[in-house]
Amino acid sequence: MRFHPSSLIRHQYRFEKNFFQYVNEFRVEQAKKLLKETNSKLSILGIAYESGFNSKTSFNTTFKKLTGQTLPSSGNKSGFIKFYFLRF
Repeated sequence: MRFHPSSLIRHQYRFEKNFFQYVNEFRVEQAKKLLKETNSKLSILGIAYESGFNSKTSFNTTFKKLTGQTLPSSGNKSGFIKFYFLRF
């Protein structure tokens, strides 16, 4: 993502979000896409790194804050996919 600093400030006041909130929302959306990929061999930690998070802790905290869902601690995403994505 590339933004000019003045446009970031303008958007921050317009949408009441700061740059880091935008980045984290983007990262969580990317992680959700990766979680849906059933043929992916990535673990939860791998998905966190691929989405731009630096640690599993920051990923889990941000994911829960934005989605209200807790990720599995085992690193296996298959049970999470069934619970989270197939219930809608």
